[in-house]
Amino acid sequence: MTEQSKGKILLVDDSRIIQAVGLKILIGKGFNVSLAGDGQEALKLFGNNRFDLIILDYHMPKLNGLQVINAVRNSPSGMSAYDIPILMLSGESDGTIINQLLEAGAGDYIYKVNLKKTPEIFLEKVFGLLNFQEELVKYRKMKLHHSLSPVVLHFYRFGKDFIKRYLASKEITETDLKELQKELDSIHHAMEEGEIIELICETPAKEDFFISHSINCSILTIYFCGFTLCWEWEKIRRVAMGAFLHDFGNLHGESMLLHNPTELTEEEFKNYREHIERGVEIATKAGIDDIALEFIRNHHERSNGSGYPAGRKEFEMSDIGMISGIIDTFDALTFSRGLNKKMMVKEAVRKMKSWEGQYSEKYLQKFEELTRQLELKHDHL
Repeated sequence: MTEQSKGKILLVDDSRIIQAVGLKILIGKGFNVSLAGDGQEALKLFGNNRFDLIILDYHMPKLNGLQVINAVRNSPSGMSAYDIPILMLSGESDGTIINQLLEAGAGDYIYKVNLKKTPEIFLEKVFGLLNFQEELVKYRKMKLHHSLSPVVLHFYRFGKDFIKRYLASKEITETDLKELQKELDSIHHAMEEGEIIELICETPAKEDFFISHSINCSILTIYFCGFTLCWEWEKIRRVAMGAFLHDFGNLHGESMLLHNPTELTEEEFKNYREHIERGVEIATKAGIDDIALEFIRNHHERSNGSGYPAGRKEFEMSDIGMISGIIDTFDALTFSRGLNKKMMVKEAVRKMKSWEGQYSEKYLQKFEELTRQLELKHDHL
């Protein structure tokens, strides 16, 4: 949905001031806006109308924002929180509440003070959610839309925006990294609550492989390092940041080499190998620490010394270096891209084990145990 398109929005807030501010901004962009002052009124309007977006306050009389989301999600009409984007309004910065809202089905959130002071950010979030919802139509056709956790969907949209900003400026800002940390915290919190987070296994367009691969590697890192290896969260989060950024060197030059319909030429492969040094340079410039850099630097190194760029052997790599190659390879094998067809999870693990000496035997065995525990959608689509 472009900024010229008109849509129908339900704005729910018990503050008449917020209603007036939001109404003025949205009508100015051509939206048709319905107002509700509490949760019950919102559900009544929702039941009798078709909206393109809900903008929802958290603290309200009768029903709070979380209760409204849950009611929308379980609507007998079949219109769930997965089918309609929800932008939360919040007057506080309680991370626990925000995580709960995202897990329940909210697509994004904005602080009320920003609604008044920076309406352009508010509109950016509105149009971002509406545009992203159009992409989800493609996911529904691929039977993925309802299989993905709302937290992962939010991470996916965040990741696409992150890359878009980086390509525009060629810089990763401190703000971007703080937002990335919040996304990883949300994934971790959902896992601690016992929810199964489904991986994004395929994407409608092959150019989206990059972002899905980055996200999958981050999520797999959190699973593996947290649940199997039982590392401390602060270390896990830093490694997961490296996992998210590990292929950013591919965003320079031939960024889509992995999707070529033909074999790479010698020159193309040389260019591709250089993405590691470029990635380390990008991350270092952004202020990423050594723990995250270990993932970026080593994800193509192999335990027998056959990898690149340094040809390190297992005894020369840290634990992070050893697991980075396992996670990167596993996710790459379980995708369809270029000449490579998607492998089933068990097949991918068998293939990696057949390449004797390339991966740490200890960590590959532990990773295989993890794949048996996870409900990976790769094998069900």
